[in-house]
Amino acid sequence: MRNHSFFDLALGAAILLVAVGFLAYMRTQTGIGGLSSYPLNAEMQRADSLKAGADVRISGVKVGTITGLALKEGGYRVEVSMDIRQGIPIPSDSTLAISSGIMSSSYLDIRPGRSGKALAPGATLRSS
Repeated sequence: MRNHSFFDLALGAAILLVAVGFLAYMRTQTGIGGLSSYPLNAEMQRADSLKAGADVRISGVKVGTITGLALKEGGYRVEVSMDIRQGIPIPSDSTLAISSGIMSSSYLDIRPGRSGKALAPGATLRSS
């Protein structure tokens, strides 16, 4: 059995430290994996190319994630469930659009309204 040198152990520890630091940095920058979010729902006529796991963005900045899509009973509208990062109020008169970048998949774009009243956790934002 070969003994590991001090250099091998130090290199392994440095690689592990860099990986943990990178994951912590990405979590703080993207909000992914945090428990500090609240549920929000949307009702739309179409959900073209949206899927669970897609981003929810405001002004191009990720503020949440789509957690599910379902066809509403008794009609042909789509119910979208999402988690929004805590501390980001969504005005009650906001509108929704489906957008995509040149090299990115589709995402739900929330266009904030001017209402001073924010949607409560679990509320539904309806679009035309």
